[in-house]
Amino acid sequence: MNIKILKEESRDLKVAYLLYFVLQAPFAYVGLWGYQLLYWMVTYSLYLSIFTLFGGGDTELDFLQGLGVFLAAVVLSVWPVYMFFALPNLVKKENLRLYGIMKHIK
Repeated sequence: MNIKILKEESRDLKVAYLLYFVLQAPFAYVGLWGYQLLYWMVTYSLYLSIFTLFGGGDTELDFLQGLGVFLAAVVLSVWPVYMFFALPNLVKKENLRLYGIMKHIK
């Protein structure tokens, strides 16, 4: 591989955060599509549970149903919050992998 091509493939943290906030795609940026699909399933389940809890229309939830939806929302929000803080490390690992390939080419 060409070193110039590998340098162009290095990841930028600003772009990673932009994708995180706009498309919820932190894993797609580094090419981990299996994790990305699973992440989308978790985050969209979180959005659905929050919508059910706070804006479900005419449907009334009793206390136990509301508590269940709230606990589901709390549990499902762990991964997105974790990814917000782990994103710099994910980008750094990908860049180190690319730099390792560049080091072996020289």
